[in-house]
Amino acid sequence: SEAAEAFAAAVERPHLRVLPLPAALFRFAAYGSESVAWIARRAPRLDLRRARDLAERSYTCDVTPTTRAFDWTAATPLADGARRTFAWYRSVGWA
Repeated sequence: SEAAEAFAAAVERPHLRVLPLPAALFRFAAYGSESVAWIARRAPRLDLRRARDLAERSYTCDVTPTTRAFDWTAATPLADGARRTFAWYRSVGWA
């Protein structure tokens, strides 16, 4: 929910809704995308690996070992990074 809120604020859509979709929908879309890409001899925009990633309910990890090993902490909070990334997307016409 924290990531969804950060991205919603970045794209200036504070009431953006997150809809839980069934994993089968992502797999179906990936099969279609891969089939069209195979026929067109292009890379698919959505493949089964990405579909599995999209179907995950959450990703969590403990960054403590990395922080200790490299003596490094991210300088940019998620909300700021999302806002800056979207601003760049807009500046190059991707949004």
